[in-house]
Amino acid sequence: TPTVSPEWLVLAEVLEREFRNARRMLGAFPSSRLEDRPPDCSHTARELAWAFVQRERLMLYVLRGRTSDLGKPAPEQCSTILAEYDEAHRESRRAIARLSPEQWRERISGPAGLQGWETASRLDLLWSAWKELVHHVAHFAVHLRSPDSIEVTAAGELA
Repeated sequence: TPTVSPEWLVLAEVLEREFRNARRMLGAFPSSRLEDRPPDCSHTARELAWAFVQRERLMLYVLRGRTSDLGKPAPEQCSTILAEYDEAHRESRRAIARLSPEQWRERISGPAGLQGWETASRLDLLWSAWKELVHHVAHFAVHLRSPDSIEVTAAGELA
């Protein structure tokens, strides 16, 4: 019989899969097009790429109760954004590994998307952050699908 993983393990796996997908898209995106803004998108590719880093840092806030560099402006180079995304993700993975089941269920005040801040379980706040990351990844895929860009599948993965 199959076993059911605790929800926080499922979340950790989902976050890792989403990171790999977003990382692959960022790594394939030409730096020369970071300032592109498709007609149906209100943000440049650079702003959306930086949002990946910021979402990872918001997750760190939920995981540790503190984070740094949230107000930092987006770097000019894609390689710098990638390096910061990698580092923020490594920190998130370490923080996830340290949490006990009780800490996952602990109610804390944290970021909850467009609603601002709310008190919820750490797990619920992280699911909320994941949804925001998926939203930004989908918007970034619009940049990838624009003319003269690399090919992306309907699911937002590189072809």
